[in-house]
Amino acid sequence: MTCTNQISSAKRALFTSSLVLQRSSGGTLLALTAVIHSSEPVGCIGPEECAIRPMREMSTLVAILGTASLVLIAVGLATLAALSYRAGGNRVLARVGSITLTLGVAWLFVGVLAQAVFFDGDLPWMPLFVGPGVIGVLAGVALIAMSVFSSGLLPTWLSILLAASAVIALACNEQSDAVLFIVPLALAVAATGRYRCVTFLRRSHPQRLGAGPLAG
Repeated sequence: MTCTNQISSAKRALFTSSLVLQRSSGGTLLALTAVIHSSEPVGCIGPEECAIRPMREMSTLVAILGTASLVLIAVGLATLAALSYRAGGNRVLARVGSITLTLGVAWLFVGVLAQAVFFDGDLPWMPLFVGPGVIGVLAGVALIAMSVFSSGLLPTWLSILLAASAVIALACNEQSDAVLFIVPLALAVAATGRYRCVTFLRRSHPQRLGAGPLAG
C-alpha cells in the first residue's frame, strides 16, 4: 500500500468513525434531554388547560442538549441515507427522508432559538414549531429507515426498530411525561451508530476484534 493510499484509508476511517459517533452521541443526548425535560412541572395541553395554567418551560440546558442532539442525529442519519443509496437502497426514500429530516430539525431550531432569545423560555406559539418540526423529523427517520431496510445496510431487526420507534414517537408530547415516548427512537438511533461502529472496527481490525454477533 502506498503512502497516499494509507493517508486516504486513514481519512476514510476518521470520517466513518466521526459519523457513527455522531449518531450514537446524538441518540444518547436526545434520551438524556427527554428524561431531564420530563422532570419539569407538567404544562398545559389544549386551550382549556392553558387558560388556567402555563405551558411547561424549556430550560436552557434542555434547549442546548436538545438542539445538539438533533443536529448530530440529522447529520448522522442523512449520511446513513446516502450510504443506503450507495448500497442499493431506494433513492427516492433516501433523498426525501434526508430533506424532510433536515427541514424538521431546522424548523425546531428556529422555534427553540426564538424562544430562548426573544421570549425568555416561554414562546406562546411554540406548538406551531414543535408539531410540524417533530413530524418532519419522524417522517424523515421513517423514510430513511425504509431506504436502509431495502439496502440491507443494517440488520433487518434494527431497520424495523428504527422505523417502529419513529411511529411510537408520534405519541410524544413535551408538555407531559409523554415526552419520554421519544426515548425508544433515541436509543434506536444510538444503536444504529454503535452497530456501524462495531462493524467498521471489526472489518478494519479483524485480527484484533475477531468476529462477533454485531459484525456485518
